[in-house]
Amino acid sequence: MSRANIERINEILTAASSDGRLATCQDKNLRRACGRLVKSGKLVMPYQGMFAEKARWDELEMRQQAKCIIKSLAAAHPSWIFCCHSAAVVYGLEVSASKLRHVHVVGTREPCGIVYFHNTKHVEAELVDGVLVTTLERTVCDCVRSNGFRYGLATVDSALRAFQLDPDEFRARLETVCKAVNNGQFVLDVFDYGDGRSENGGESYARAVMIENGVQLPNLQVELYDEVDKKTYRIDYGWQLKKGYVAGELDGAEKYKSIAKDRGMSVVDVIREERRRESRCRNKGMLFARFTFAQAVAGRPLLSILDACGVPRVEGANAIPIMRGTG
Repeated sequence: MSRANIERINEILTAASSDGRLATCQDKNLRRACGRLVKSGKLVMPYQGMFAEKARWDELEMRQQAKCIIKSLAAAHPSWIFCCHSAAVVYGLEVSASKLRHVHVVGTREPCGIVYFHNTKHVEAELVDGVLVTTLERTVCDCVRSNGFRYGLATVDSALRAFQLDPDEFRARLETVCKAVNNGQFVLDVFDYGDGRSENGGESYARAVMIENGVQLPNLQVELYDEVDKKTYRIDYGWQLKKGYVAGELDGAEKYKSIAKDRGMSVVDVIREERRRESRCRNKGMLFARFTFAQAVAGRPLLSILDACGVPRVEGANAIPIMRGTG
């Protein structure tokens, strides 16, 4: 491959990467050259005719990769309106990772590769980060309808959190959308459990499992002052019971990696700080319920941990939203 082609390809890759997109080449010779680089393992082609450096692509989280593909397709098809989980990614909302394998677009065409088209009627669009997407309320509605209660609650929580929404005002906007769709009442019922204090999808999912099983609803992001370190700590969940206080924490490697990245710390230092914080809580006489996302997904392990700490469960205490049929 000529030096000139290599330099040109690098320029195209760099420009696309800086804009959060995949690179495209109008020149046939450059496209062929990129194809050879894909075969050699230096580039990847996440979508037909769109390329990225493999090392950079592998560094991106799945959500970032999904948004990169969406922005690339939006640049190639300016009239496309992205919807459902793809719109949620652009807005920065929480969705299940399993929903990120496809791109969702308003339209009546047959699926084309990873692109699925949805015959959505009376759709309104907004321009967000250079991408035409369905409105926030329509996006939340569609995601909740297709995700069910657990992941749907995560989407609702993230919308309230990311956009600092007034719950009553947003619910009124959501009602307008829900009147025209199947399972609209289900969406509203899930929304009524929403809480913007939940910091991530995992916390929302675990809370949904608690709700489904009649667990006493916890306080969220409870602040605790430590007299030793003279610092204020926060815990994910808190229950004030007659016999004392129960602190709940969602644990896991991904959580520690995220905190380390946000704070510019090593994962080891984050774990050390977490253990110190737990020790301080125990010194205050608290019971500590620490569980993983996998335990929340399984359900029974999470409930066993909460039961062991004495967190009450009342049969029928929480009216669980029910999705009726499809649509």
